[in-house]
Amino acid sequence: MATKLERSAKLDNVKGFLIILMVFAHFISSLLKWGGAYNAMLFSVINAFHMAAFLMVSGYLSLNRIRNREYGKLFTRCLLPFAFAQLGLFFLFALTNEIDLFYFTESSDQFFLFRPIGPLWYLFAVTLYIPVVIMIEAQKKPVWFSIALIILAALLMGFGHRTMYFRLNKLVCFFPFFYAGYLGAKYRFQEKWQRVWHRNGWGLVLFVLAMALLVRLYDLTHTYINWTGLVSMEDNGRYIEHIKIPSAPYWLLGPLARLLLILVAIVIGIVLIMMMPSQQTILSYLGKYSIYPYVLHWFVLRGIMILKQKQIGGGTLQTVVDFLNQGINVYVFALPGIVLLCFLLASKPVRNIFRPLFEPKWAEEGFRSLESQLKEKQQ
Repeated sequence: MATKLERSAKLDNVKGFLIILMVFAHFISSLLKWGGAYNAMLFSVINAFHMAAFLMVSGYLSLNRIRNREYGKLFTRCLLPFAFAQLGLFFLFALTNEIDLFYFTESSDQFFLFRPIGPLWYLFAVTLYIPVVIMIEAQKKPVWFSIALIILAALLMGFGHRTMYFRLNKLVCFFPFFYAGYLGAKYRFQEKWQRVWHRNGWGLVLFVLAMALLVRLYDLTHTYINWTGLVSMEDNGRYIEHIKIPSAPYWLLGPLARLLLILVAIVIGIVLIMMMPSQQTILSYLGKYSIYPYVLHWFVLRGIMILKQKQIGGGTLQTVVDFLNQGINVYVFALPGIVLLCFLLASKPVRNIFRPLFEPKWAEEGFRSLESQLKEKQQ
């Protein structure tokens, strides 16, 4: 029991740390638009690994759900919160005239009903990933074969269009990280390597080298590093011909860049899991209730963006944005504010309001009742 508690605290610490990084990255991309001297590089580096590491943790924690085929919890803890948040953002945008409620086009980025909004794709992704892993396990293929097939699919997806239905390209590209986390739990990676890790102390060196590589990639290409590899700011989502590394065609360099980033992101995810303390910390609290800041911060950021775009407040918001874009102001002033926002959104009063949507016990009770009825009929 003690080992389980320590492992849970460790993973909660990782989730809490990653939530802060994610909200900070979204703040930079949504409001600052890479206006500061280092904002583009900072966002690019964070975005290259933070969701990958988050999905590794999710895959690690999904071992029991996969083994026990817990589809009920999958529906209530992932799919229902996704649906509620998706509809909430949809109507927020409709009421503020950000979209036309009655007109959509297939190619439009505003085609919200068939494209998860903002970070909500993660909840939708986990809903799909667990059944996919169950199907992979049922095939009883060698692990190396499954890994090779999954990575190949992620590399090929870089040639697709950026606005696929349900963000299919993003879902495929991130699946290797979820599967890596699942394999880590299945083969007890943490238990086998924890003692070696602490004794040799080379985790920090690996982390610094991986981060330095991400910075160097950005410095070489001056392009936005994300889940597709190296892509341009203007054409986010596909391999392109104009990557600023000579003597390599895009059809070769793009997949190689993404393969490198997959490996780097997995290394960073492993290092974060191994380096985080196993005891309860202030980050554990944030990680335990991570779904609240994960979903609600997007409402906050989008609300601020709408106020800024409509110039509500006499240009005050624009003045603040201009100030944060200067020098290191974003780190000195914005980062502490982001940390406070995350803890506020995970606080008990906020959780009490949104718990029926994000932790719907009413739905779980309904599933238990349905399962009991089905068992009775089978008997």
